[in-house]
Amino acid sequence: MQLSKQYRPWLFGFVIINIIASLIMYGKLELIGDLAGTKINDPSTLWLSLCLISLSYILLMYPFYSSLQKIKITKIKFKKTDKVLGEKIGVVVFILQLLFFLFNSYYGVNTAGSNNTTADTPLALLWVVVPADTLFVIYYAFYRDNKFFKLNVTIWLLSNLIRGWAGIFLFIIFFEWCRLRRRGVIHLGKMILAGSVIITLYPILSIFKWIMRSAAGKDIDFSYIITESSSNLAEQDYIQLILFGLEHIIARLQLTSILVDVINLKESLQLHFRNGDFLPFWMEGLHGIFIERLFYGEKTMTVGVAFTEYASFGWVFDIGDWNINVSLPAWFFITPYLSVIYVFYIMLLCFISIFFVKLIGENEGAKDLIWLTWLVYLIPLWLGTFVAFIYALLVFLIIKYILSIIPNIRIRTYTYEK
Repeated sequence: MQLSKQYRPWLFGFVIINIIASLIMYGKLELIGDLAGTKINDPSTLWLSLCLISLSYILLMYPFYSSLQKIKITKIKFKKTDKVLGEKIGVVVFILQLLFFLFNSYYGVNTAGSNNTTADTPLALLWVVVPADTLFVIYYAFYRDNKFFKLNVTIWLLSNLIRGWAGIFLFIIFFEWCRLRRRGVIHLGKMILAGSVIITLYPILSIFKWIMRSAAGKDIDFSYIITESSSNLAEQDYIQLILFGLEHIIARLQLTSILVDVINLKESLQLHFRNGDFLPFWMEGLHGIFIERLFYGEKTMTVGVAFTEYASFGWVFDIGDWNINVSLPAWFFITPYLSVIYVFYIMLLCFISIFFVKLIGENEGAKDLIWLTWLVYLIPLWLGTFVAFIYALLVFLIIKYILSIIPNIRIRTYTYEK
């Protein structure tokens, strides 16, 4: 049982990033990232956190992933070829993306860092039921070679960049990396060149992202964005911006610092959990929102939102403006008595995600999709996002099945003899 060669650099890369981050924090004796400035009183907590984060990556992304991928699922027999269905789905996904883009542009919502900004219209519910962004990511994995792909990826990039989401590039880089790696066209020189380009352009992307986020809910003035971006770049030494960008990438991708603070605050978090101040892990996601609205009529914070209230940060914000990823091992410290249930729940979510993907179809892109979503959703512990991803898989499956049973419209021509 071996880990596919295209995944190895990513797995080792994320572990190494956490090791580098831990060495930086040990040298400074303070946390980095969102918790920058928080002092480390006991270095043993830092090393414990590093070990738990590293084990989470290695165990989940290697033996557990490989084991679940071997499960055989009875396939759905679609009534059209996958190529025909791919083209039909490509059209549907494009229409949904276009409508979602127009909705966000008109109401100024779904912008990164603006969780408290919502659209006061019943139309907002449509995009909960039909998650356009995630449907495209699934389409990307299954139908990368579809003739409507370029059109779809263009509007997806435009829509997300205008809303200040830079994480979309992680999906593109990963999917394209896996695709090219399987073809054997990537070598060390190309890897170094691509890495250098990304690091060099990162300051520009970062400045653009924050300007777009600051424009949330406002009319977009591209001349203002270009002017502000140019001004920010002109005022600072670009080499220093690149070095700061490297530090920022490490701080953003590492999970160790957050787990350190979770461990430090575990007694407080346990008390708040017993008081019902934030949701249990099994209630995060669309099902939890539905149950709360149906039976309680109000929404309780998730642990990611609640943590922003209990931890110390270096800026002022309203609770609910943003949330933090507490990492996969966090709940072992928040609810140690529920550890067995927690492990079973995570395993169940993993199985359901693979189950739906295999029902949709099996190809190499589908395997990449599962591996990446586990990497960026489960280990940082965006549980609500991962549950939403599973829901999007179900929606995608339903769309594919409906399109497969809709008969093709044939136009017959008749000739009449005089």
